[in-house]
Amino acid sequence: MTREEILKDIGYKGKYNKEVKTKLNKLLKKYHPDNNKDDKKTILVLYEVKKDLETGKVLDYNREIKNNENDYVNSTNTFFIERIIKILKHRRNFIKRELNKLYKRSYYYINKIYEESYDKGLIDIKIDELNNNINYVKRIDIIEILILLFILIIIFIGIITGKYILIVFIIIPILFELYYLNSKKIYINDTIKLIKKLKAKRNEYIKREEEYNENIKEIRKHEVELEKEIKSINNDIAYYNNELNKVNNKQYNKEKSKTK
Repeated sequence: MTREEILKDIGYKGKYNKEVKTKLNKLLKKYHPDNNKDDKKTILVLYEVKKDLETGKVLDYNREIKNNENDYVNSTNTFFIERIIKILKHRRNFIKRELNKLYKRSYYYINKIYEESYDKGLIDIKIDELNNNINYVKRIDIIEILILLFILIIIFIGIITGKYILIVFIIIPILFELYYLNSKKIYINDTIKLIKKLKAKRNEYIKREEEYNENIKEIRKHEVELEKEIKSINNDIAYYNNELNKVNNKQYNKEKSKTK
């Protein structure tokens, strides 16, 4: 926006009243570097118009429009440019602090994933070990074979000798076998319960890991946005520093011409 457009927009007719001041403040807010990234020059023009209005310089509306219809380049005041640069640097420092917080949070989640992945690996090893134990216990082992052979031998001897009373003695190994099988069953059931608990704990680790990864993803997304904003602010600072140099050079050349 040019000075002419600004003065018309705020309704300036030679008097800097409350209504004009309110409209000018709205424009200052609208074109502030934090709210408007595309138009960097208008805010400087607005600050110069504000300064001129407050000091009573813009009194003859038509004359001021004619003499300053381009923009602020005829001004030698550097205060507002320096102020904008200071605001931008303050914003950049604030974003850098926010980025450091995000980096720490991201590191925390990555570290938690590493720690819980290690614990999850131990659980997987334990589950495999317990499953192997169950498979081993389910197999017919030497004790069961011996008990079975003992029962068969007693039955065979009883039939051969006709002493069927011997068959009564097989009750003892049968009871022992039942006890042994029941012990195996109890062990298998207890081991299955333990495996279920370990799997539930492993699933908790997996669920938390997914949550951590989602958090890291969101943090990284925010990091990228803040990094882009820092880059944009650096470009703005470079632009306003360039404008400040222009004004300083213009002022220097003007004072140099006066000395001559």
